Amino acid sequence: DTDGDNKPDVNIDTDGDNQPDINIVDKDKDGQPDNIDPKDPNQDTTPDINIDTDKDGKPDINIDTDKDGKPDINIDTDNDGKPDTNIDTDNDGKPNINIDTDNDGKPNINIDTDNDGKPNINIDTDNDNKPNINIDTDNDGKPNINIDTDNDGKPNINIDTDNDDKADINIDTDNDGKADANIDTDGDGKPDKNLIGAIETSDSYNAMVYVWLIVVSSLFAIVLNRVGKSYLRR
Repeated sequence: DTDGDNKPDVNIDTDGDNQPDINIVDKDKDGQPDNIDPKDPNQDTTPDINIDTDKDGKPDINIDTDKDGKPDINIDTDNDGKPDTNIDTDNDGKPNINIDTDNDGKPNINIDTDNDGKPNINIDTDNDNKPNINIDTDNDGKPNINIDTDNDGKPNINIDTDNDDKADINIDTDNDGKADANIDTDGDGKPDKNLIGAIETSDSYNAMVYVWLIVVSSLFAIVLNRVGKSYLRR
């Protein structure tokens, strides 16, 4: 009891096993609850792990699921009392949105940019901790490749087929949400219509053929001229 109201505030044991379950104070992050001296007014008794924000006896933020003294889900990174990373939306003990895969305090996959509880960018559809659709390659909060425009879990535009973070087919060149170049019409992963490479090759090829025809025509004219002169001399 840190505030003298005869009610426990930190290191609360909710199941009677003499081990704290919620509002655990662990300032040295050793996985063990700190000893609290209620008579020390200078002691920092702010809870660090399994914090119960609504006083229902259940942890809401900074939840430690593996009892190593470190928060695993619903992590509050800015101390505003709300979870920011590794948010568990379905209460299964596993993070669903804003998942931080490299423990740098920033979400990497299934990022919810509009706070509606649903991921918008870097969505991992196969649970391999790697984004598959709506991938944001330049960290501007907007998807650049493998964009899913109809929310069916499959990319429709700017599809990266060789995993080089560059669009290969169904490229949207004017940002209108529709494919303009290298369009794959039969779903085989290869462009069939409005081929960017084919247009460039065709122009080069036509120029080469044009030059070749001029050279051949000139040579043919020279040969005919010489043959004609030779015939007249006879």
